[in-house]
Amino acid sequence: MPTYTLSGSGTQAVSSPGSLAIVVTVLPANYGQGAGNPLAYWGLGWLSLGTAHGYLPAFPISGINQLVPCPNATTIFGYSLPDGETITVEERAEVPYAGPTGPPGSTGATGATGAAGAAGAAGATGATGATGATGATGAAGAAGAAGTNARVLISSQVLGSPAATVTFSSIPGTYSHLELWILARCSDSALGEFVDLQFNGDTAAHYDSWFVHNIPGSGVTGVRTTAKTSARCAELTAATATANSPGDALIWIANYTGTTFFKKFHFAGGLYESATAGQVIGIIGDGYWASTTAITSISLTEEGGGNFVTGSRFDLYGVN
Repeated sequence: MPTYTLSGSGTQAVSSPGSLAIVVTVLPANYGQGAGNPLAYWGLGWLSLGTAHGYLPAFPISGINQLVPCPNATTIFGYSLPDGETITVEERAEVPYAGPTGPPGSTGATGATGAAGAAGAAGATGATGATGATGATGAAGAAGAAGTNARVLISSQVLGSPAATVTFSSIPGTYSHLELWILARCSDSALGEFVDLQFNGDTAAHYDSWFVHNIPGSGVTGVRTTAKTSARCAELTAATATANSPGDALIWIANYTGTTFFKKFHFAGGLYESATAGQVIGIIGDGYWASTTAITSISLTEEGGGNFVTGSRFDLYGVN
Protein backbone atom coordinates (compact mmCIF):
# COMPACT_ATOMS: atom_id res chain seq x y z
CA MET A 1 0.00 0.00 0.00
CA PRO A 2 1.23 3.59 -0.65
CA THR A 3 3.34 5.39 1.98
CA TYR A 4 3.79 9.18 2.14
CA THR A 5 6.51 11.20 3.88
CA LEU A 6 5.08 14.52 5.08
CA SER A 7 6.10 17.73 6.88
CA GLY A 8 4.62 21.21 7.26
CA SER A 9 0.95 21.40 6.27
CA GLY A 10 -1.16 20.46 3.28
CA THR A 11 -3.41 17.73 1.88
CA GLN A 12 -2.75 14.22 0.58
CA ALA A 13 -5.04 12.20 -1.72
CA VAL A 14 -5.70 8.56 -0.71
CA SER A 15 -7.62 5.68 -2.31
CA SER A 16 -10.32 4.73 0.25
CA PRO A 17 -8.07 2.88 2.76
CA GLY A 18 -9.47 1.01 5.76
CA SER A 19 -7.03 2.84 8.04
CA LEU A 20 -3.89 5.01 8.07
CA ALA A 21 -0.68 4.02 9.93
CA ILE A 22 1.10 7.17 11.19
CA VAL A 23 4.76 7.06 12.33
CA VAL A 24 6.54 10.17 13.67
CA THR A 25 10.06 9.77 12.23
CA VAL A 26 11.43 13.16 13.31
CA LEU A 27 10.04 14.92 16.40
CA PRO A 28 9.68 18.72 16.43
CA ALA A 29 11.82 20.89 18.68
CA ASN A 30 8.88 21.55 21.01
CA TYR A 31 6.31 18.96 22.08
CA GLY A 32 4.72 17.51 25.18
CA GLN A 33 5.06 13.99 26.59
CA GLY A 34 2.94 12.33 29.27
CA ALA A 35 2.88 9.03 31.12
CA GLY A 36 1.48 5.78 29.79
CA ASN A 37 2.43 2.75 27.75
CA PRO A 38 2.65 3.59 24.94
CA LEU A 39 3.70 7.14 25.81
CA ALA A 40 1.16 9.92 25.21
CA TYR A 41 2.32 13.00 23.30
CA TRP A 42 0.82 16.36 22.49
CA GLY A 43 1.91 19.20 20.23
CA LEU A 44 2.67 16.75 17.34
CA GLY A 45 0.12 18.27 14.95
CA TRP A 46 -3.34 17.47 13.59
CA LEU A 47 -4.95 15.36 10.84
CA SER A 48 -8.43 15.64 9.30
CA LEU A 49 -9.96 12.89 7.12
CA GLY A 50 -12.11 13.89 4.15
CA THR A 51 -14.59 12.40 1.69
CA ALA A 52 -16.18 13.81 -1.46
CA HIS A 53 -18.64 15.65 0.83
CA GLY A 54 -16.10 17.44 3.07
CA TYR A 55 -13.76 16.99 6.05
CA LEU A 56 -14.41 15.31 9.41
CA PRO A 57 -13.34 17.11 12.64
CA ALA A 58 -9.56 17.28 13.07
CA PHE A 59 -7.88 15.04 15.65
CA PRO A 60 -4.44 15.27 17.30
CA ILE A 61 -1.43 13.07 16.60
CA SER A 62 -0.93 11.68 20.10
CA GLY A 63 1.65 8.92 19.67
CA ILE A 64 4.84 7.97 17.81
CA ASN A 65 2.95 5.07 16.19
CA GLN A 66 -0.78 5.63 15.67
CA LEU A 67 -3.38 3.67 13.70
CA VAL A 68 -6.35 5.77 12.50
CA PRO A 69 -9.58 4.09 11.24
CA CYS A 70 -11.00 5.66 8.05
CA PRO A 71 -14.70 6.08 7.18
CA ASN A 72 -15.91 4.54 3.92
CA ALA A 73 -14.96 6.56 0.80
CA THR A 74 -12.10 8.50 2.45
CA THR A 75 -10.31 10.14 -0.50
CA ILE A 76 -8.11 12.82 1.11
CA PHE A 77 -6.66 13.99 4.40
CA GLY A 78 -5.36 17.34 5.57
CA TYR A 79 -2.44 17.72 7.95
CA SER A 80 -0.69 20.42 9.95
CA LEU A 81 2.66 19.61 11.61
CA PRO A 82 4.98 21.75 13.78
CA ASP A 83 8.23 23.04 12.27
CA GLY A 84 10.93 20.38 12.12
CA GLU A 85 8.56 17.36 12.42
CA THR A 86 8.42 14.61 9.77
CA ILE A 87 5.89 11.76 9.62
CA THR A 88 5.16 8.83 7.34
CA VAL A 89 1.56 7.87 6.56
CA GLU A 90 0.82 4.41 5.11
CA GLU A 91 -2.52 3.44 3.58
CA ARG A 92 -3.72 0.15 5.16
CA ALA A 93 -6.49 -2.24 4.10
CA GLU A 94 -7.33 -3.32 7.65
CA VAL A 95 -10.42 -1.82 9.32
CA PRO A 96 -10.00 -1.42 13.13
CA TYR A 97 -13.02 -2.01 15.36
CA ALA A 98 -14.88 -4.04 12.69
CA GLY A 99 -16.55 -7.13 14.13
CA PRO A 100 -16.62 -10.43 12.17
CA THR A 101 -19.24 -10.91 9.45
CA GLY A 102 -22.50 -12.44 10.70
CA PRO A 103 -23.58 -15.83 9.32
CA PRO A 104 -25.73 -15.80 6.11
CA GLY A 105 -29.52 -15.90 6.45
CA SER A 106 -31.38 -19.08 5.62
CA THR A 107 -32.51 -19.67 2.00
CA GLY A 108 -36.07 -18.64 1.25
CA ALA A 109 -38.69 -21.28 0.31
CA THR A 110 -39.01 -22.28 -3.37
CA GLY A 111 -41.99 -20.69 -5.13
CA ALA A 112 -44.86 -22.88 -6.33
CA THR A 113 -44.70 -24.23 -9.89
CA GLY A 114 -46.98 -22.44 -12.35
CA ALA A 115 -49.87 -24.27 -14.01
CA ALA A 116 -49.15 -26.05 -17.31
CA GLY A 117 -50.29 -24.24 -20.47
CA ALA A 118 -53.21 -25.63 -22.47
CA ALA A 119 -52.40 -27.97 -25.36
CA GLY A 120 -52.30 -26.18 -28.70
CA ALA A 121 -54.29 -27.17 -31.75
CA ALA A 122 -52.99 -30.03 -33.83
CA GLY A 123 -49.70 -29.11 -35.43
CA ALA A 124 -49.27 -25.79 -33.48
CA THR A 125 -47.03 -25.32 -30.41
CA GLY A 126 -48.89 -24.86 -27.13
CA ALA A 127 -48.63 -21.56 -25.18
CA THR A 128 -46.02 -21.27 -22.39
CA GLY A 129 -47.36 -21.64 -18.89
CA ALA A 130 -47.27 -18.62 -16.51
CA THR A 131 -44.24 -18.14 -14.22
CA GLY A 132 -44.81 -19.27 -10.65
CA ALA A 133 -44.91 -16.68 -7.83
CA THR A 134 -41.60 -15.65 -6.18
CA GLY A 135 -40.93 -17.31 -2.84
CA ALA A 136 -40.77 -15.16 0.33
CA THR A 137 -37.40 -13.66 1.35
CA GLY A 138 -35.60 -15.61 4.05
CA ALA A 139 -35.04 -14.00 7.48
CA ALA A 140 -31.83 -11.97 8.00
CA GLY A 141 -28.97 -13.75 9.71
CA ALA A 142 -28.01 -12.72 13.25
CA ALA A 143 -25.48 -9.90 13.63
CA GLY A 144 -21.88 -11.00 14.19
CA ALA A 145 -20.33 -10.51 17.63
CA ALA A 146 -18.55 -7.20 18.31
CA GLY A 147 -14.77 -7.13 17.79
CA THR A 148 -12.53 -7.32 20.86
CA ASN A 149 -11.41 -3.69 20.47
CA ALA A 150 -14.88 -2.37 19.58
CA ARG A 151 -16.17 1.11 20.40
CA VAL A 152 -19.83 0.67 21.48
CA LEU A 153 -22.32 3.55 21.66
CA ILE A 154 -23.75 3.71 25.20
CA SER A 155 -25.95 6.80 24.79
CA SER A 156 -26.47 9.65 22.29
CA GLN A 157 -28.20 12.94 23.13
CA VAL A 158 -29.18 15.48 20.45
CA LEU A 159 -30.92 18.42 22.12
CA GLY A 160 -34.44 19.17 20.89
CA SER A 161 -34.50 22.34 23.02
CA PRO A 162 -31.88 24.39 24.96
CA ALA A 163 -30.52 22.70 28.11
CA ALA A 164 -28.37 24.00 30.97
CA THR A 165 -27.08 20.51 31.86
CA VAL A 166 -26.48 17.28 29.94
CA THR A 167 -26.22 14.14 32.08
CA PHE A 168 -25.27 10.53 31.31
CA SER A 169 -26.47 8.38 34.23
CA SER A 170 -26.43 4.65 35.05
CA ILE A 171 -23.28 4.15 32.93
CA PRO A 172 -22.67 0.37 32.70
CA GLY A 173 -19.39 -0.88 34.14
CA THR A 174 -18.75 -3.41 31.34
CA TYR A 175 -16.09 -1.51 29.37
CA SER A 176 -12.43 -0.65 29.92
CA HIS A 177 -12.57 3.06 29.02
CA LEU A 178 -15.02 5.81 28.00
CA GLU A 179 -15.01 8.30 25.13
CA LEU A 180 -17.31 11.36 25.12
CA TRP A 181 -17.78 13.29 21.85
CA ILE A 182 -19.23 16.83 21.90
CA LEU A 183 -20.35 18.97 18.93
CA ALA A 184 -22.24 21.91 20.41
CA ARG A 185 -22.71 25.65 20.89
CA CYS A 186 -23.58 27.84 23.93
CA SER A 187 -26.19 30.59 24.37
CA ASP A 188 -24.06 33.12 26.33
CA SER A 189 -23.43 36.57 24.82
CA ALA A 190 -19.76 35.85 24.15
CA LEU A 191 -17.49 34.43 21.45
CA GLY A 192 -16.75 31.25 23.41
CA GLU A 193 -17.48 29.51 26.71
CA PHE A 194 -15.86 26.70 28.72
CA VAL A 195 -17.64 23.41 29.52
CA ASP A 196 -17.29 21.87 33.02
CA LEU A 197 -17.83 18.25 34.05
CA GLN A 198 -18.66 16.44 37.30
CA PHE A 199 -18.58 12.72 38.05
CA ASN A 200 -21.22 10.89 40.13
CA GLY A 201 -22.84 14.19 41.16
CA ASP A 202 -19.80 15.11 43.30
CA THR A 203 -19.96 18.90 43.89
CA ALA A 204 -17.05 19.09 46.38
CA ALA A 205 -13.68 20.70 45.53
CA HIS A 206 -12.18 17.47 44.15
CA TYR A 207 -11.33 18.51 40.58
CA ASP A 208 -8.14 19.79 38.86
CA SER A 209 -7.63 20.54 35.16
CA TRP A 210 -4.95 22.05 32.96
CA PHE A 211 -4.84 22.79 29.26
CA VAL A 212 -3.14 24.81 26.54
CA HIS A 213 -4.68 27.15 23.95
CA ASN A 214 -3.14 27.23 20.48
CA ILE A 215 -4.27 30.50 18.84
CA PRO A 216 -2.77 31.21 15.37
CA GLY A 217 -1.11 34.60 15.46
CA SER A 218 -1.17 34.74 19.27
CA GLY A 219 0.86 31.68 20.29
CA VAL A 220 0.27 29.02 22.95
CA THR A 221 -0.95 29.78 26.48
CA GLY A 222 -1.43 27.45 29.44
CA VAL A 223 -4.24 27.49 32.04
CA ARG A 224 -4.62 25.45 35.26
CA THR A 225 -7.47 25.21 37.76
CA THR A 226 -7.07 23.40 41.09
CA ALA A 227 -9.37 22.18 43.89
CA LYS A 228 -12.53 23.18 42.03
CA THR A 229 -16.10 21.81 42.29
CA SER A 230 -15.96 20.83 38.59
CA ALA A 231 -13.29 20.48 35.91
CA ARG A 232 -12.98 22.19 32.54
CA CYS A 233 -13.13 19.69 29.68
CA ALA A 234 -13.92 21.69 26.50
CA GLU A 235 -14.43 25.13 25.00
CA LEU A 236 -17.37 25.84 22.65
CA THR A 237 -18.53 28.74 20.51
CA ALA A 238 -21.20 31.04 21.98
CA ALA A 239 -23.83 33.51 20.73
CA THR A 240 -21.56 36.23 19.24
CA ALA A 241 -19.35 33.76 17.32
CA THR A 242 -19.89 33.14 13.58
CA ALA A 243 -23.46 31.89 13.06
CA ASN A 244 -23.91 28.08 12.93
CA SER A 245 -20.25 27.50 13.91
CA PRO A 246 -20.02 24.89 16.73
CA GLY A 247 -17.15 23.91 18.98
CA ASP A 248 -16.05 20.30 19.29
CA ALA A 249 -14.27 18.15 21.85
CA LEU A 250 -13.26 14.53 22.41
CA ILE A 251 -12.83 13.46 26.05
CA TRP A 252 -11.03 10.20 26.95
CA ILE A 253 -11.67 8.71 30.42
CA ALA A 254 -9.33 5.79 31.15
CA ASN A 255 -10.14 2.85 33.48
CA TYR A 256 -13.38 4.47 34.66
CA THR A 257 -14.41 1.45 36.78
CA GLY A 258 -11.07 1.16 38.61
CA THR A 259 -10.96 1.69 42.38
CA THR A 260 -7.17 2.04 42.93
CA PHE A 261 -6.30 5.42 41.38
CA PHE A 262 -7.91 8.85 41.08
CA LYS A 263 -9.85 9.19 37.83
CA LYS A 264 -7.93 10.86 34.96
CA PHE A 265 -9.29 12.31 31.73
CA HIS A 266 -7.73 13.82 28.61
CA PHE A 267 -9.41 16.13 26.09
CA ALA A 268 -8.80 17.84 22.76
CA GLY A 269 -10.90 20.05 20.52
CA GLY A 270 -11.29 23.50 19.04
CA LEU A 271 -13.62 26.28 17.98
CA TYR A 272 -13.95 28.78 15.14
CA GLU A 273 -15.22 32.00 16.69
CA SER A 274 -14.71 34.15 13.56
CA ALA A 275 -12.28 34.82 10.73
CA THR A 276 -10.56 37.47 12.89
CA ALA A 277 -6.97 36.66 13.94
CA GLY A 278 -6.91 35.19 17.44
CA GLN A 279 -10.45 33.79 17.22
CA VAL A 280 -9.61 30.37 15.75
CA ILE A 281 -8.60 28.25 18.74
CA GLY A 282 -7.25 24.74 19.32
CA ILE A 283 -7.28 23.28 22.85
CA ILE A 284 -5.73 20.19 24.43
CA GLY A 285 -5.66 19.34 28.11
CA ASP A 286 -5.89 16.94 31.01
CA GLY A 287 -7.54 16.66 34.40
CA TYR A 288 -8.50 14.42 37.29
CA TRP A 289 -11.17 13.76 39.88
CA ALA A 290 -9.69 13.09 43.32
CA SER A 291 -11.74 9.94 43.93
CA THR A 292 -11.11 6.20 43.53
CA THR A 293 -14.85 5.50 43.11
CA ALA A 294 -16.00 3.88 39.85
CA ILE A 295 -17.68 6.40 37.53
CA THR A 296 -21.42 5.81 37.03
CA SER A 297 -22.57 9.25 35.82
CA ILE A 298 -21.20 12.31 33.99
CA SER A 299 -22.78 15.80 34.07
CA LEU A 300 -21.83 18.64 31.71
CA THR A 301 -22.63 22.35 32.22
CA GLU A 302 -21.41 25.47 30.43
CA GLU A 303 -19.42 27.76 32.68
CA GLY A 304 -21.17 31.05 31.81
CA GLY A 305 -24.52 29.96 33.25
CA GLY A 306 -26.30 29.75 29.89
CA ASN A 307 -27.58 26.78 27.88
CA PHE A 308 -26.36 24.35 25.29
CA VAL A 309 -28.40 25.33 22.20
CA THR A 310 -30.91 23.19 20.28
CA GLY A 311 -29.18 20.68 17.98
CA SER A 312 -26.10 20.26 20.20
CA ARG A 313 -24.92 16.63 20.20
CA PHE A 314 -23.31 14.49 22.91
CA ASP A 315 -22.26 10.84 22.30
CA LEU A 316 -20.89 8.50 25.02
CA TYR A 317 -18.99 5.36 23.91
CA GLY A 318 -17.62 2.38 25.82
CA VAL A 319 -14.25 1.05 24.62
CA ASN A 320 -12.65 -2.33 25.29
